[in-house]
Amino acid sequence: MLNILIGFWFIYRAYQLKKTKNVKKYGMDISKKIKDMDGYINLFSKAYFLTGTISAILGVIMIVDKYIIEVPVGIALLLVSLFIIFIITEVIIVKKKRLKFIQ
Repeated sequence: MLNILIGFWFIYRAYQLKKTKNVKKYGMDISKKIKDMDGYINLFSKAYFLTGTISAILGVIMIVDKYIIEVPVGIALLLVSLFIIFIITEVIIVKKKRLKFIQ
């Protein structure tokens, strides 16, 4: 259940960042250092949305496993491994790309 809530929180954060363009509240860097605000907002809103979506999907699969049908251990481990690999890859990519937008 927590994964679903975290996923929705990330999706909400992406929506708010895109809607309000408030980098100070929803971004990761000091807004004075950002030279291309629209590119920065676009990058982080996509990253938040993808993280939220993947987290919510994993949460739904965990609930289905617990209450409806039992997912085999191999598939569960594969899904968790893919989730961790996705998060690590996303962090590396966003960290490299965000440097384009910082002065």
